[in-house]
Amino acid sequence: CMRHRTESKLKHCLPEDRWPAYVDFTMLKPRIEACVNQLREIWLDPQHSHFYMATMQQVRSLGLEGAFNGKNDFDSSKVSTVGYFGEKGAFIMFSVMQSLFPNVPIHGLRFVDFVRRVLLPEAAVLLTQDDLTVSREKAIEILLASREYGVSMYPE
Repeated sequence: CMRHRTESKLKHCLPEDRWPAYVDFTMLKPRIEACVNQLREIWLDPQHSHFYMATMQQVRSLGLEGAFNGKNDFDSSKVSTVGYFGEKGAFIMFSVMQSLFPNVPIHGLRFVDFVRRVLLPEAAVLLTQDDLTVSREKAIEILLASREYGVSMYPE
């Protein structure tokens, strides 16, 4: 089937040292909860978040509704990604965020948009830094490079 062909292709393309070939999803919730202090800092003051700044630039140029319509939401997923964690990882991360933060509009964004566009990729960066012992910049690069792999290997 299509998924198995894609998996085979992606497994052959996976450099061993670029990102983990396997994600232990049973440990994702406690790992994210362990990052709560760093995520809370971003929640309270997102001005230093690359993901928040990119989102707000899009909001300024397209308006709130325009920035979050289907096409622009897809385009933003190329920037605000959870990479090799895939959709399954994003779903788990989102569930954890719902339990950690109040469901209220924040910093000019709806809760769901702030979490999806800012906190999820920030959490993925922290986890990638932990997984691979790399800098923040390298973690972002790895997440962007592993986006297709994550979507194919770990769909919702």
